[in-house]
Amino acid sequence: MDFWGTYKDDTWSDHPDNYEIAHGIKVVRTPGHTKEDASLLVETREGTYALTHLWWTADFEPQEDPLAEDSHSLIHSRNLILAKADWIVPGHGKLFKNIHKQTQSLNEADRIKVLNAVNKSSDDWINAFNTGNAIKAANAYEIDAVMTVLPFGTFTGRTQIQGFWDNLISQGFTNVRYLEPTIKVITAHSAIVTSKWEMNKAHGLITKELWIIQDDGTAKLRIDNFEVFE
Repeated sequence: MDFWGTYKDDTWSDHPDNYEIAHGIKVVRTPGHTKEDASLLVETREGTYALTHLWWTADFEPQEDPLAEDSHSLIHSRNLILAKADWIVPGHGKLFKNIHKQTQSLNEADRIKVLNAVNKSSDDWINAFNTGNAIKAANAYEIDAVMTVLPFGTFTGRTQIQGFWDNLISQGFTNVRYLEPTIKVITAHSAIVTSKWEMNKAHGLITKELWIIQDDGTAKLRIDNFEVFE
């Protein structure tokens, strides 16, 4: 893959700007240093990382790129990445934090609203699974949600997710509960849940549940990453 296309064997395919390689991983065109420069944006629990050559080393250096092919485009590309990234991995230096990122203000009323919605939807999911209702459990997810279960794989969309939970339920897994859960409200429309978990025949760790508030005020899962321990 490069800034304009992907390659597999002898097949070359064009891809647009902001091309999503996988859920939460995008190639963004950022010309300036060269015309064909691109950056990789990776969404994680602790924020968005940008792997880029818009800066060479930590602390936004060099401030002026002496080798830039297009200084005007470079400024535009830098502003684009500064608006998106929480962390920057420069071309030749160490990771550094984007101190210029403007974070969304969040008032207490919005925070409580998100907390209440996530708590209710999470409780509803637990009840659905524990009562053997795989359909209702899958409906806790957005239509195109992605669930990654280590070491079993990735399940995309409600149909695959329902199949996973239906399989567990058919094997007698039940009585799931969260241990020491934490909810971090990140915007007025989203929150991240992390927790240890256990059920009657398994236990593990939830590394990221990304809950999104829907138009009707309920919360649904967009990303569900968890591990099953032996």
